[in-house]
Amino acid sequence: MSENKIKTPSLNGDKIVEQYPLSVNVFKEWLGTFPNVEVLGKDALLYEQSLKAIFYFSPRALYDFFDDMGNELVINRVDDTYWSYHIVGSPHSFSADSRVAAEELGFGVAFETLENQLAK
Repeated sequence: MSENKIKTPSLNGDKIVEQYPLSVNVFKEWLGTFPNVEVLGKDALLYEQSLKAIFYFSPRALYDFFDDMGNELVINRVDDTYWSYHIVGSPHSFSADSRVAAEELGFGVAFETLENQLAK
């Protein structure tokens, strides 16, 4: 595994929605399996804002989604100052200066990985 040190979080709801449309559509379908989520679908802007809010405030949903997609995100504490992440089955690993930053980076890569899988 290659290891790179990255300090800047990269999970950005606007970027995810724009750059990974196939993955986001699968995520929307997956979310639609939960009670009361269909209410959000009646207003496209509200739904998109809610989707972006999930990226920021509900990482549990993202963990569950990527687990179901077979792209499990694993976060590890490396030492007192670094956290690392990797996507199961991916050859790359990255480090960040906090758990939140590692999660944000990891979810960004997970969306990219799923997008590449769906585009094939």
